[in-house]
Amino acid sequence: MRRHLAHNLRYVEKKPRSTNLLGRTFRSLYHKETIEVIFLCAIVASNAWLITHHAYFQMNDISITGLDTYASAEVQTSLTDYLHKTHFGIPHASFIGFTPTEVIDQLHGIVALDTITVVKKFPHTIQINAAETPMRIRINAINGTALVSADGLLVRWYPTGSTEQPVVIEGPSMQINSAITPQGILQPILEPQVHAAVVAIRANGASLNGFKLQSILYDPIDDDRFVLQYEQGTQVIVSGSANISVQLQKAIAAIQKTGVGKKIDVRFADKVFVSPTVTATTTVAGVK
Repeated sequence: MRRHLAHNLRYVEKKPRSTNLLGRTFRSLYHKETIEVIFLCAIVASNAWLITHHAYFQMNDISITGLDTYASAEVQTSLTDYLHKTHFGIPHASFIGFTPTEVIDQLHGIVALDTITVVKKFPHTIQINAAETPMRIRINAINGTALVSADGLLVRWYPTGSTEQPVVIEGPSMQINSAITPQGILQPILEPQVHAAVVAIRANGASLNGFKLQSILYDPIDDDRFVLQYEQGTQVIVSGSANISVQLQKAIAAIQKTGVGKKIDVRFADKVFVSPTVTATTTVAGVK
């Protein structure tokens, strides 16, 4: 009886030892898996830090093609500003943090671009290829020089005192006897009717009797009056609201009759006024 009871007691005592062993096994495996997960997370974190912060993965190999020195410098300045920023702690200057579309959006507000592509290449290369909007008209105002597109949109602005020299543009420049206030890149710089008149003048009056048009003088106080300065001292005054081609035909007839070096006012339907150009020449002296 005692022997049988002792046997049962030993049997009962074995169960907790078996359960404890299984529990210890599970705990051991759990701790092992936890350590492995932590170890993997540490590897991932270290690699992420390496790619986002190590100098080897910083986007410092930059090439800019398709633009002249002025536009390239503007792009470089804007790009440098972008690379100095971060997003959720990730530097834009890193391969992971650099986003080409964000750079394109930023550059469109700085430089007037017709086309642009921005490509990043592993591990640290940025390639930018762009074409600036063509500049067709140079406008000299009393507070600076604007270079505008054929559509009359601002491409570049050089304020008075700027060390940069405006790009040389073929064709006559426009002289405005007032200050102008640029509204931003690729924004209109002239009133629509003024721009339309300038386009018509350049299209129909680039030369007169073989003499090249040098400049167009415009005064906003008299917003319908344009003085066209030609070679050999000839000046033609036209109305921006009337047919430019018809007025210039009248000017040609007057030159054939009176010769060059005169101021010819053809704004009126039934009369053409011709006078010496001494006063008018003084007004536009220095215009190129």
